[in-house]
This record gives sequence, C-alpha cells and structure tokens, in this order.
Amino acid sequence: LLLKFIRPGGVVMTLTMVQLRESGVDAEGIDQHFHLRASSDSKPVIGLESVDLQIGYLADMGEGNEDSFLQQTLAELEQSSEFMDQLIQAWRGGDLVQLERLIIEDMRRDFPAIYHSLLVQRNLNWMPQIQTMLNDGPVELVLVGAGHLVGPDGLLQQLKSQGYTVRQVSLPEV
Repeated sequence: LLLKFIRPGGVVMTLTMVQLRESGVDAEGIDQHFHLRASSDSKPVIGLESVDLQIGYLADMGEGNEDSFLQQTLAELEQSSEFMDQLIQAWRGGDLVQLERLIIEDMRRDFPAIYHSLLVQRNLNWMPQIQTMLNDGPVELVLVGAGHLVGPDGLLQQLKSQGYTVRQVSLPEV
C-alpha cells in the first residue's frame, strides 16, 4: 500500500542510499565536509537552487517511464559496489572521460528526459549565477555533483564555450 504513494524517484533514492550505506559510503560526503568547513570559517553558504526545487527534480525522475527506470536502477544496484569503486577512483583521479561514461552516458541514451531535467536544464539554470561569481570580487567555491561537470552539456564545457579558461588542478585529499 505504501508503494502506491511513493514516486519512482523516491524509491530509487531510498534504494540507492541504502546500498551506498551498505557499501560503506558516507551519505553526507564531500558536500557536508565543505558545508561544515565554511560554517566553521564563518563563510556564507548559498545554493544554486532551492531545496524544494532539488527535491522536485529528484521526485520526478522516471515519471512516464516508471517500469524501465526502476528495472534499470535495480540492475545497477546489483553492480553498485564495483560501480562505486570505479566512480570514486575516477573522481579522485579527475578522470573526466570516465566520469562521463559512468554517470551520464547511460542516462543520456536510455533516459533522455531525466538527463535533460536533472543535468542539462539545471546546468543552464546555474550558469548565470556561476558567471556572476566568476566576475565579482570575492573568490567562491562552487560545489556540484560530478555529473554536472562532464560531457557536452556539462558546466565545464559551457564555461569553455562562454570564453572562460578551464583548467584542472589536483587538490590535497580532504
């Protein structure tokens, strides 16, 4: 009866979080690390979008394509330990090609509507704010999920196409 009221995006997020926790991945992750650090350093923290908007995007995942969306998610969760190892290795190594392959390639091919709403449209919505940050006085840290950075619709490509110089640097482990 409860599943009748839970949307596919909610099911997927719940299953993913359970699987990540079982795999030993901290659900709070790097976002929480930098949020706590900014707070302790008395630095302002703002979001590129509201929490309500973010929840709306996630809740709408799979709408109109529920069965195949849930089936693919369940299949991916069976392989999640290996996937997470590859994802973490690519992220830590700054391997943008591998990140694109792991995060967005299947989504772009199999679920173009989800790809467009979760990544493309949000990236487009964020670009004016990011450009303002790049052009004003203080230095800001913009923290987004890795999937938002890579690929032809990623923020890095959008910045390059707007004339910004984008270079990759290695940071110390946090």
